[in-house]
Amino acid sequence: MSRSRRYGDPPYDVVVIHGGPGALGDAGPLAEELSEENSVIEPFLDQVSIAGQLDWLREVTERFCDKTVTLIGHSWGAWLAWIFAAHSQRVDKIIMISSPPFEDEYVEGMKESLLEHMDSAQKKRYLELKNRKDERDRVMKEYGKLIMEASSYDLTISREYDVEVIGEVNEKVWREAEKLRRSGELLKKSRSVDCSVVAFHGDYDHHPAEGVKTPLSEVLEDFKFIILDRCGHYPWFEKEAKDEFFRELKEEL
Repeated sequence: MSRSRRYGDPPYDVVVIHGGPGALGDAGPLAEELSEENSVIEPFLDQVSIAGQLDWLREVTERFCDKTVTLIGHSWGAWLAWIFAAHSQRVDKIIMISSPPFEDEYVEGMKESLLEHMDSAQKKRYLELKNRKDERDRVMKEYGKLIMEASSYDLTISREYDVEVIGEVNEKVWREAEKLRRSGELLKKSRSVDCSVVAFHGDYDHHPAEGVKTPLSEVLEDFKFIILDRCGHYPWFEKEAKDEFFRELKEEL
């Protein structure tokens, strides 16, 4: 059964969407920080299709939120926020954090960039995990942790936080998402996105910043791109960038 984590009292004006896909609770520290000034809801997206995740987002916004909301999506969650906004009138702003590139031409070199950030032991383990077909949930959790470490400039996590990783969700939803990007349908959804869009991106993220900035600048009128120096894929865990990140993010809310 789908769940959500709520911070503050309803109605909730901010919806924080985790990445993965299938990394339930991964954006919890982000949602918790923002809840100091906003009522925030963090849906746990355990559905094995994009349509299923969109349905749960729709139910969450209709049941717990007011007429319009701000969607904050991290990584895969940035894409899901984008897709949802193309089919809903309830979104007044999308904030993308560390989004994957929107066109296939920017994907080439991502793996090499990630590997360049790893030492020899990390590279070996990364390749071992990438080829594993068993114990999907455990393998995906370790794989995600390895990527987090390699795609961070100066990672600092002050306390442990719970993340439930579902390998089946990751595999099936990402397979659908890649088809949307490859076909061009993902970017074409800009025709139906009529709210403002803001994208935050770390300069150390293995996802290329130009893969977000260039395509969206060409198709959106109301678009703002913010590059964060000395910052990787998880800005709220970056020792040198997190203060600037939160200051600018809160200004957008």
